[in-house]
Amino acid sequence: MMAGTTNQQRPRRTFLFLQGPSSPIFAKIATRLEAFGHRCLRINLNVGDQIFWRRGGAHNYRGTIDNWAAYVEAFLRRHSVSDLVLLGEERPYHRAAVAAARRVGAKVFVVEMGYLRPDWLTLERGGMSSNSHFPAESQQILRAAAGLPEPDWRRRHTQTFLAEAAYDLLYNLPNVFLWFLFPGYRRHAIFHPLAEYAGWVRRLAAAKRQRRAADRLIGSLTSASEPYFVYPLQLETDFQLRAHSPFNSQKEAIADILASFARHAPATSKLAIKVHPLDNGLIAWRRIIAQQSAALGIGERVIYLDGGNLDLLTQKSAGMVTVNSTAGLQP
Repeated sequence: MMAGTTNQQRPRRTFLFLQGPSSPIFAKIATRLEAFGHRCLRINLNVGDQIFWRRGGAHNYRGTIDNWAAYVEAFLRRHSVSDLVLLGEERPYHRAAVAAARRVGAKVFVVEMGYLRPDWLTLERGGMSSNSHFPAESQQILRAAAGLPEPDWRRRHTQTFLAEAAYDLLYNLPNVFLWFLFPGYRRHAIFHPLAEYAGWVRRLAAAKRQRRAADRLIGSLTSASEPYFVYPLQLETDFQLRAHSPFNSQKEAIADILASFARHAPATSKLAIKVHPLDNGLIAWRRIIAQQSAALGIGERVIYLDGGNLDLLTQKSAGMVTVNSTAGLQP
């Protein structure tokens, strides 16, 4: 009589990891999976991928993006891959890989780092956001949650801004200066990494002054009797905006929301637009918002914030407008 199923008796699965967060997390997950008897493979698309894997099972793809779809499908079949794991299923390389995985019958698991903050990694089958299997109806979610215990809200993991910045530099700078090792690689990001870092340096230099100004504006809004609404900007580079919303750019979303505010919001209300804390400063959002607001005749009612406490701003607001933003989870 069998007492139970051992690790050796479980069917062995083959996991293929593509691009993940700029951190060692995918390599750590692979180590744990191999401890359970599974096989873990990786396709590196650039030098940064190599740096954060640094373990066995890696294959380097140095071809063009035009030949990637055929390559990854052949790879999945050749290695009998059962599970595909990646971050950002809408990246061009990942879209092709997900389509190939579905053709060969491999499961797809998508990771996201920012849905539940501060220390949760989200893993979902098939895709996230508009590709998600998670119910969209609030009543369905409430019924599914009925009777479940309160989550454990204790913070278990921390990472400083300095560590996050160091990881980002460690991933991107080798890709810039050692590009010839993967000559066919094409970035999914809109901006060149060096341009992004230059923008960050400028923003950081003015951060204290901007924060003080934002704190004063938030204090004025929260202490006044007139209602106000909050619109936290997404990053222009975020696929939640580019692939999972009706907008191709944050500029389109801003124009639509400002026009709606001008038409429908109470005449005494204001709209506070808060720039994303990780915005690189390469797009002049303040000027764009000021010009569009003035053209709609609502320039005095639209407040631009670069910094400040979003929790405090939200708590006393009349409502929030988001475009697929986790800011919508604010209590």
